[in-house]
Amino acid sequence: MFQQVLAASPDWPSTPSTFFLHTLRTHVLFACEHEDLSIKCPEGTTISIDSANYGRQVSNTDMCAYRWSEGGVNSTDLRVPSEEDTNCRAAESLQTLISNCQDEEMCTLRVTNEIFQEDPCPGTLKYLDVTYKCRPSEY
Repeated sequence: MFQQVLAASPDWPSTPSTFFLHTLRTHVLFACEHEDLSIKCPEGTTISIDSANYGRQVSNTDMCAYRWSEGGVNSTDLRVPSEEDTNCRAAESLQTLISNCQDEEMCTLRVTNEIFQEDPCPGTLKYLDVTYKCRPSEY
C-alpha cells in the first residue's frame, strides 16, 4: 500500500518512514470570513482535525484585516477595528469541521456564520483557523 501511495504522490517523501513523518505532522490553515478554506491530503491519507476556531482571537492587524470594498461588505456592517471583539469563538467550531471534513481526502468550506450556525461576535470580521493531520487511510 505504501509503495502505491508513494508512487502516486511524487511530491511526497519516497520511503514509508519519511512518508509517515510528513503525513502525521500538524498542518495549520486559516481563511477569512466569506473566503473558502480548502484542506487536501495526499492520496492514501485522510484528514484528521485536531482543532478549529471560527471567530476572532487576534486583532485584524494580525489576521484578516478589514477590506471594506471586497465581497459587498459595507463599513456600516462591521465594527471599526478599535471596537472589534478579539475574544470570540463559535462553540461548534471543532464539531463543524469534524462533521464536514474528518476522514475525507479533501474538503472545502465557505467560511460564513451560516455553516457554524451562529455569529459568535456580531459586527466583527471573523476567520477560521484549523489544525489537522493527514492520517494514512489504512494502518
